[in-house]
Amino acid sequence: HAYTSVFGAGTSTSEFEFLTGDSMAFLPSGSIPYQQYILGASDSLATLLKGYGYETRAFHPGEKTSWQRNIAYPRLGFDSFKCGDDMDVPQTDEHGYVSDDSDFRQVIWEFEHKQEGTPLFLFNVTIQNHGGYTVPDYPAQVTVADAPGEYPMAEQYLTLANETDQAFQMLVDYFSQQEEPTIILMFGDHQPSVEQGFLDLAYGVTQEQMTMEQYMGKYYVPFVIWANYPLPGTGPETTSLNFLGQYLLRYAGIAGTPYG
Repeated sequence: HAYTSVFGAGTSTSEFEFLTGDSMAFLPSGSIPYQQYILGASDSLATLLKGYGYETRAFHPGEKTSWQRNIAYPRLGFDSFKCGDDMDVPQTDEHGYVSDDSDFRQVIWEFEHKQEGTPLFLFNVTIQNHGGYTVPDYPAQVTVADAPGEYPMAEQYLTLANETDQAFQMLVDYFSQQEEPTIILMFGDHQPSVEQGFLDLAYGVTQEQMTMEQYMGKYYVPFVIWANYPLPGTGPETTSLNFLGQYLLRYAGIAGTPYG
């Protein structure tokens, strides 16, 4: 698991921490780095990997201008940036957003159409599980066992997360058949904003009664590192998003910067 700096919203903040290694701890609360601090060429995983000969691409199947990614990504060293309007594969939707199944098929398309002999760093921000979880009569396939139907937002989110699991299996199955060494790192950007009553049940304590350690649990997200070849060593049990990129580099056998 990794700690984020945001809860319920603020995806670009988590992107910023992962890509740059910088921590929001040193920026004013509520800052949006993509809009306020990435004002020119900035070091990131993308710039580092470009120096090692990687092609660097970013893909987000939402609006290109969201969080001003269209301005921030080139400054962070990405060669190209595709949004939902640029997808090369058929789109399917889940609760009004491009599905992770379509998203991951675009990831596969990017791999199959990269420059031959050139390694690819692809940074993909999915959108299927974006809030809010308020589509009426959404067919919830995952329910809260002790209170079915009582928390429709949570059940909608959990159903969507289950759809992601199935799409991720498709992605892993595909790359397990490829000869080119490939690492997939997937992490959560923040926990979902659903009913407070459900969150109280999930945390086992109401927000008002939380200790600081329990409150930190609101910023705790899962990540998974998978590769189609044996990876050396073991990864961290717990880290934070600004350090997670460094573990990725270690697994890939790539030297980072002194700052990293």
